[in-house]
Amino acid sequence: MMKKPVYITPQSIFFKHSEGILEYLEEGKVKPLVNVEKFFQKHFGWRKQSLVSQKGLSPDSFSESEHKLLICLQQNDQISLENIATQLQVSPQVLLPQLTILELKNAIYQTSPGMYSSSR
Repeated sequence: MMKKPVYITPQSIFFKHSEGILEYLEEGKVKPLVNVEKFFQKHFGWRKQSLVSQKGLSPDSFSESEHKLLICLQQNDQISLENIATQLQVSPQVLLPQLTILELKNAIYQTSPGMYSSSR
């Protein structure tokens, strides 16, 4: 058994798929993640100011793979993780960390679980 803390993001108590993880939360086996900025600062030393400039992000702020993701999202009003993976021919496991970084850069946002849109 791993001794590392496990974090969850808040979900509706009415979603059937949330039951198991909410039981773990109730039992104290996982910790809720309620403030992303504090979490990343505590565990990775990141500050929001270092990720996002006040005047916005320049094209140089993105890696080649992030740039491809942004183009895919800009061509679609809203798109699922599975469709992004299909269009870019990349596995969802590879995409998820990239999507998270783009969310932290305020370049995209998750409109609902598994659905993404560009921040226009």
